[in-house]
Amino acid sequence: MLELRAVSVSYGAAPALWDIDLDLSAGELVCVVGPNGAGKTTLINAVAGIHRVRGGRIRYQGEDITRLAPHRFCDRGIAIVPEGRRLFTQMSVLDNLELGSFIGRAKRQRRRTLERVLSLFPALQAKLHHPAGSLSGGQQQMVAIGRGLMAQPGLLLLDEPSLGLSPLVVHDMFAAIRQINEQGTAVLLVEQNVSMAMSLAQRAYVVEEGRIAAQGAAGELLRSPAIQRAYLGLDEGTPPAQDEPAPITPSQPRPQPLKETPMSTYRIGLLVGSLRRESINKRLAAALVKLSPPSLSFHPIALDELPMYNGDLEAHRPDAVNRFTATCAGMDGMLIVTPEFNRSLPAVLKNAIDWGSKPMDKNVWRDKVIAMAGTTPGAIGTAVGQQHLRQIMGILNAAVIGGECYLTFKPGLIGEDGTVEDESTRLFLQGYMNRYAAFTAKLVQK
Repeated sequence: MLELRAVSVSYGAAPALWDIDLDLSAGELVCVVGPNGAGKTTLINAVAGIHRVRGGRIRYQGEDITRLAPHRFCDRGIAIVPEGRRLFTQMSVLDNLELGSFIGRAKRQRRRTLERVLSLFPALQAKLHHPAGSLSGGQQQMVAIGRGLMAQPGLLLLDEPSLGLSPLVVHDMFAAIRQINEQGTAVLLVEQNVSMAMSLAQRAYVVEEGRIAAQGAAGELLRSPAIQRAYLGLDEGTPPAQDEPAPITPSQPRPQPLKETPMSTYRIGLLVGSLRRESINKRLAAALVKLSPPSLSFHPIALDELPMYNGDLEAHRPDAVNRFTATCAGMDGMLIVTPEFNRSLPAVLKNAIDWGSKPMDKNVWRDKVIAMAGTTPGAIGTAVGQQHLRQIMGILNAAVIGGECYLTFKPGLIGEDGTVEDESTRLFLQGYMNRYAAFTAKLVQK
């Protein structure tokens, strides 16, 4: 159904993908996994016609579509659900859905397809005439997938559908993706939640540094010790969860991916609301530490010990600012676990830079990775949340891994000691911390 042969994609003179070979059969569900910056989104955008390929060929249903105009890809039966949803937030849910059915054959079947979408996502029925921007992150993702289905595609491309969603919503979202595939739609899924993506797919490709590093049956790849070490955070020598799989032949031998290298340790400042009182966010911080790979060493910093902006400079404690500055100067990254992602957090960090007897040099934060986690629903998925994230990035002159990082939990999912009994939640958090560790290592080693 879909064939990619020796596909290369560049951004100007900078190559992003090299010699990609990929196959997907009719009705198949295939996932593409890999670390941040590996080229997964570039790959799926090339299949959608959004990025022009520099070399190689893309064939769909036997037709060479490599040089086809981008809008013709949808006409041929390829629909993409982009990363970040990309909804028209001021328009109604119904309007957003109907935009997906603008091509002739889809328009003629619009009512029937809408019924299918609403049966798949019944929560949207009562929201049809609400602005799409008023919905929760999970509901917005339902609209985005529904919009793709309204085009009646033979191939649905999904780019990071779990981005920014809570584990419970992610579980429901993956169940819907499975149902879409079982109804006959082929799916190419790009996803950083490796364990859930591979448990859903029939086959998988691992992309590293712009190349296909490995491919095979998804279950076999998931049991591979190299994959478990690189993406699930298992230590060297930890036995696979199941019997040793058959050897997996890399499709591109040149990159030599997943090689064993000496383990580096990175110092991470763990910024929490308070170390004195119990809270679900303190539990979340403990869970993230427990589920982190051994390459991360955590050092707690309490937010309630930092100066808060209240217009009274005399009320701020320079000694606290100085301690925070000194602590951050020795860190490779920061993981911020906060009950609310709002205007106070950028103010706290800015004040920590500006005030104190020795104001913090912004360069202290250069080449550090910042991540956000918390338990207030939906904050970072909003436009305001993204604005504040950009403020922090500008204030600290740092790299920010943010859009996928805001986590929502019910208190019962995490024990007082940070133990996570629910398997899907545990895998979700573990995968997130593995991505954080990989991104930190990549940034620090530049």
